[in-house]
Amino acid sequence: MKKLLLPSILAVLFLSGCKDGFLEELFTLKSVKTVGKDEISRLKHEAGKYEKKVSEKMEHADQLGGIYQELGEKYNDRRSWDPAIDSLKKAIGYGRDSARVHYQLALAYANRGVELDSDKDMDRAEYHYRKTLSLQPEYTEARYSYSIFLYYSRGQKEKATRILKELVVANPSYYSARFALARLHYENKQPQKALSIYERLYADLQKLPDSSQIREYRENCRNNIQRIMREISGGG
Repeated sequence: MKKLLLPSILAVLFLSGCKDGFLEELFTLKSVKTVGKDEISRLKHEAGKYEKKVSEKMEHADQLGGIYQELGEKYNDRRSWDPAIDSLKKAIGYGRDSARVHYQLALAYANRGVELDSDKDMDRAEYHYRKTLSLQPEYTEARYSYSIFLYYSRGQKEKATRILKELVVANPSYYSARFALARLHYENKQPQKALSIYERLYADLQKLPDSSQIREYRENCRNNIQRIMREISGGG
């Protein structure tokens, strides 16, 4: 099963209630409703305004690069990969050759590659992931997403698992990465390792102040623990 490689780190990778394929998507983007057409129209209008000025004075190139970066991110949030890629490439052309822009391009190419079954897009996605991490090696969200990309789209399970382990050690409060690492171990037929991660994660979550998100994390973690313990004990 191909899985979309979407940018939000808020999704919890859980097992309970899922069949062999688990979740259809590993991540969920912001709701399309959060990026309205008015925002897109405003940014396109501003881009057009600066496009006219930039030919007269290059001092406007930075503003235009920022507008195209924001526009590309908005298109990514709407799952509109083609205009996202076009806008982000323009952002680089106007001087925004940053880790953030390359990361957004990696996401757009990876998702379009999944939808179109395009090896070329996957190659482009990997290039931009690598570029992102060359510019900013400790870019946590990019390292996390790259590990999922390597595991599911490149079949590089050992490298993906290693990146996640390093990320978890460096950022133990990055709970999505800990959920993901446990899931990868589970899918690799290593339930004991997965169980150990979930148990430590659950203990840490119990120490945190109560919130709706933390309660969801705890519930999913507890369900995962119970499911794995049943499987280990032969309870199915």
